[in-house]
Amino acid sequence: MCQLVNLMKTMLRLQITTADIDNIKNGLVEWVQKYEQYYYQYKCERLSVCTPTAHGLLHIADGIRDCGPVWCTWSFYMERFCHVLEQLAARFNLENELQSVNERIGDGPIGYERSYPEYVDYVLRPPYIKISNMSKDLERRLAIYFSQVLGKRTAEVTTHLSLSALSVGKFRIRHGGDSFRTEAVSKRTGQNERKNCYVRVCIFMTYSLDTCKLTISPHSRAHLQYLLWKILVYQVPNDPFFGGLSGKEQILVLLTPWKTDGQDATKTLTWVRAKLAPIVTDIRNIKAVVGLVDSRKRSGIIDRAQESVFAGFDDMEVDEW
Repeated sequence: MCQLVNLMKTMLRLQITTADIDNIKNGLVEWVQKYEQYYYQYKCERLSVCTPTAHGLLHIADGIRDCGPVWCTWSFYMERFCHVLEQLAARFNLENELQSVNERIGDGPIGYERSYPEYVDYVLRPPYIKISNMSKDLERRLAIYFSQVLGKRTAEVTTHLSLSALSVGKFRIRHGGDSFRTEAVSKRTGQNERKNCYVRVCIFMTYSLDTCKLTISPHSRAHLQYLLWKILVYQVPNDPFFGGLSGKEQILVLLTPWKTDGQDATKTLTWVRAKLAPIVTDIRNIKAVVGLVDSRKRSGIIDRAQESVFAGFDDMEVDEW
């Protein structure tokens, strides 16, 4: 049994070489042969111990060789979630909620979900908590954000800010997009649940002083990964100081960037070097959930952007992983 445990630890590595795969294949063949010797004993009446699971061990190495490390294809988190859905469906009528996203009419908000005119593709979800007097740190980061958007001094923006906002726990992107949770809400789901608070920010919004509109900047296409701390619905004060944003509701997020030494997790295996100072930005900059996996006392980022995913091994001569 210890041999199988050691083989499984090798299979679960974030990085794996072709030599490791050969060792896994030989080790599993040896283990299955011993299993048959001890339990099957090559007797027809004991054939029931030869389960499909035991046979499936013989195909794991080939699967890793063809598809990459096991984290590329594992689905245990979805199986766990299906079990939760079965329990809920036994107590509540979830017919609408369990429909495929494409089957819902317009995929709009349902129940306690909310949407806002300027953010039609972003649906907010409870819990909702009203903030009547935000912290000095959050106020300062909010002021930095609006100073960058409006092209004004941070100290000047601070004097015009309102200190109230609505804190939101979760949101989802319509039309097949991901679902997200703040770091605080993700903690409630348990240690073994998927953390939807690790996000990818692909592009940034810029504010045009000429048109008084937020637009997508075509010059900032880097894929960056962050930790999602807060989601805020912020009512911009009805003040000419804010120009075209005056009186409008803005959905903003507080994010902690990860230092990755300039690496892009959608293109190469990327490790988190450190956490940087939190920033505030528009929620529309968030595009997808990413994964964070601990391996060998380091944290690696898994970004499953469809345009960049392919199998690779440490000893392959390729330019990108």
